[in-house]
Amino acid sequence: MGSRTIKDHIIKSTLLIVMLPLLVLGFYAISSNYQSAQKYVQADIYDTATVAAESIKWQMKSTQNVAIETGGHAPFTDPNSTDEAKQAALDSIAMGYGFERGNFINADGIGLDGSDYNDREYYRQAMKGNTFISDPLVSKITGKITVIIAAPVWENGIFGSKSIGCVYFVPNEEFMNDAMRSLEISENTEAYILNKDGLRIADRDSDAVKQELNYITMASSDSGYKEIAEIHTKMTKGEQGVTLTNLDGQRTIIGYAPIADSNGWSLAVSAPQSDFLGETYRAMIIILVLILIAGGISVISASFLANHIGVPIAQCTERIKKFADGDLKSPVPKVSTKDETKILADATEFLVTDINNIISDIGRMMSEMARGNFAVTPKCPEESYKGDFHVLFDAVNEINRRLNSALSQINVSADQVSSGSDQVSGGAQSLSQGATEQASSVQELAAAIHTIEARVNETTKDCENGRNLVVETADYIEKATRQMNALTAAMQDISGAAGEIGKIIKTIEDIAFQTNILALNAAVEAARAGEAGKGFAVVADEVRNLASKSADASHDTAKYIERTIKAVERGTAITAETSVAVAQVEERSGNVKQIVENIAAASEEQADMVKQITGGIEQISSTVQTTSATAEESAAASEELSGQAQSLKNLVGTFKLRR
Repeated sequence: MGSRTIKDHIIKSTLLIVMLPLLVLGFYAISSNYQSAQKYVQADIYDTATVAAESIKWQMKSTQNVAIETGGHAPFTDPNSTDEAKQAALDSIAMGYGFERGNFINADGIGLDGSDYNDREYYRQAMKGNTFISDPLVSKITGKITVIIAAPVWENGIFGSKSIGCVYFVPNEEFMNDAMRSLEISENTEAYILNKDGLRIADRDSDAVKQELNYITMASSDSGYKEIAEIHTKMTKGEQGVTLTNLDGQRTIIGYAPIADSNGWSLAVSAPQSDFLGETYRAMIIILVLILIAGGISVISASFLANHIGVPIAQCTERIKKFADGDLKSPVPKVSTKDETKILADATEFLVTDINNIISDIGRMMSEMARGNFAVTPKCPEESYKGDFHVLFDAVNEINRRLNSALSQINVSADQVSSGSDQVSGGAQSLSQGATEQASSVQELAAAIHTIEARVNETTKDCENGRNLVVETADYIEKATRQMNALTAAMQDISGAAGEIGKIIKTIEDIAFQTNILALNAAVEAARAGEAGKGFAVVADEVRNLASKSADASHDTAKYIERTIKAVERGTAITAETSVAVAQVEERSGNVKQIVENIAAASEEQADMVKQITGGIEQISSTVQTTSATAEESAAASEELSGQAQSLKNLVGTFKLRR
C-alpha cells in the first residue's frame, strides 16, 4: 500500500472537521426533535383523558342531582298523589333534561309500569337511601344500551329521612358514546370507558359496547392482548397515566384516568403515534438532506483546497526528492499563487539552482586543493552564498588560508616537533587521566539532569490537567449561574401567580356571601308559603350550609395562599443571595484559572530549559569522552611523531602555496 499524499490528508481532515460535527449535530437535532414531539403528544393525550374523565364525572353528577332533587318533589312524597300525576311529573322532567324516560317505584318495589323491581340493584340501593348510577346495560324493556340513574324518594320530602320509594331516569342511550365521540385529537382517535371489571361500557363505536369487549379476560387465552390488558388492569385499579404500547400492529399512545364518584369507571383516550409525528418525520428528512448537501459542498471544497495546496507541495516534494538523489539539472516547478506554496517553490528553486552553483564552486576548489594547488580562489561572488551558506564560503576560504599558513609553518616547526614529542607524550598521559575523571563526573551529572527532566515533564502534565479541570469547573459554574437566574425568575412568577389566586379566593368568598343571602331570602319565602314551601325550605337550608362551608374553605385557602406567598418571598430572597454567591464563585474561578494557566506556562518553559541543559550536558559528555580517547591516542602517536617529522617536511615541499 502506497503512502498517503498531503492532498489525501487535507481532504480527509477537512471532511472529518466538517462532517463529524454535522453528523453529531444532525443526530442530536433529530433525536431531540423526535423525543420532544413524543413527550408533547403523550402529555396532550394524558391531559385530554384527565379533562374528559372530569367532564364525564360532572355530567353524571348533574344527571344524578336531577334524580336526587326529584326524590323530594311533592307528587312522589305525597301519599295522596295519583300515578297519573307522578307519571306526568316524570315525563315533564325527562323532557326538560332530554332523558329517554323516568319511572317511580313504590316501597313495595312495584313501578308505575306495573313491573316488579325488587331484584334490581339500583332499587335496593335507593331504598337504603343511596343514589346509584348503573353500568350501561341492555334494557330488558327496549333492548337498547341503558344507564339507570336512581335516587331515593324521601318521606314528606325531607332529605335524609326515611326512603319511601325510588325514582330513576334513563338518559339517551348514546349520551356516553357521544361524549366519547367528542374526544378527537387526531383522525384515528379512540376513546372509551371501562367499568371496574374491565368491561367496555362506552365507546365511539356503539357496537363495541354491545360486544361486551374485555381485554383482561381475553389476554388469558391470547397473549397478543397482554400489553393492552396490563393497561386496562391499571385502569380498573383507579390508576392514571399515559403509556406507549403496540396495538393492532402499530405504536399507540394511551392516556387514562379514573372517573371520580362513579362505580369504579375509568376513561381512556388513544391514538396512533404516527398521527402526530408526520411533521417530525418530515423535519428529520430535511435535516438529513441538509447534511448530505453540506457533505457534498465540503467534499468539493476539500478537493479544491487539496488541489490548491497539495499539488504544488507534491511537485516541490518530488523535485527535492530528485535533488536528494543527486539530480541537480531537472527544472523546478512554477507556482503562480502568492501564498506559502509560492514561498515553498521559490525555496525549492534556490535549493536546486543556487546550491548547485555553490556545490560546483566548492567542488572545484576542493578538487584543486586535493591536487595540491592551494592558490585557488572561489569563482562565485560572495553574495551568492546566502544566509548560513555564507559560513561555508568563509569556511572554505579559511581552510585554504589556514592550510597555506599551516603547511608553511609545518615546514618550520617540523624540527621543533621532534624535540617536543617527548613532552607531548607526558602531557597526553595526564590529559587522558583527567579526561577520564571528567567523563565519569559528566555522566553522573547527565543522569541527575535526566531525572530532573522527568520530574519537570510530570509537573508540566499535572499543570495541564489542572488547567483543563479549572476550565471545566468554570464552564459548570457558568451553567449554574444561568440556572440560578432562571430559578429566580421562576420564583417571581410563582409569587405573581399566588397573588392572582388570592384574588380568585376573594371572588369565591363574595359568591358564597351572596349565595348565603339568597338562601336566607329563600327560607323566608318558604316560611311564608307554609306547608307547600317545606321542601323548598329544606333546599334553601342546604344551600345556606353549602355557602357557609364555601366561605370557610375560601377563608382557609386564603390563609394558605398568604403563607405560600411569604414562603415564596423567602425563597426568592434566598435564591437571590445564592445567585450572588454563585457569581462570586464564578469570579474566583476565573482568577484561579488564570493562575493555573500561568503556572502551566512557566512549567512548560522550565521543561524547555531542562531539555536544553540536557542537550548541553550530553554534548559535553561526548566531547570529554572524545578528548579522553584522543589523549590516549596522542600519547601513543607522540612516540612516532619524532620519526615522522622529517617525512612531513619532505611532503610539504610537494604543495603549491600562495605567497
